[in-house]
Amino acid sequence: MKSVRIVRVILLLALIAYLWLFHSANRVQVELPILNYFLPPLPVAYVLAVALVLAWAVGFIPANLRAWRRGRELTKLRARLAEWEGTSQPPLQVRPPSPTQHPGPRTTYVAPEPDVPVIPDRGSPYHAPDATDDEAG
Repeated sequence: MKSVRIVRVILLLALIAYLWLFHSANRVQVELPILNYFLPPLPVAYVLAVALVLAWAVGFIPANLRAWRRGRELTKLRARLAEWEGTSQPPLQVRPPSPTQHPGPRTTYVAPEPDVPVIPDRGSPYHAPDATDDEAG
């Protein structure tokens, strides 16, 4: 976990250095179309820094809110599980399938006989009895 923090600090320092270089190279003042009545002209680097912070907040805050909610839900579920295990009821046992059961999906159709060819030209699919002379008379 410490290595992740170190990488984050390094990336943050690299971003700050990039913005400082960007600011020193672009000394142009810009007016924002909607906010020009409230704000004076700002350097481009400030506008870029504000846009980066807003974009980070849009991605970071909802993800952390969701993780926080799931953490609370997990804590509640663990408490319920501990309460349930504390009662005198034995826990439910899930029985594994017996070896006689077929592990595949259950089918409602009748499986074809194994000696019937799948491809029709490889033989007759019907099992006609052998012709005998007894019936001819």
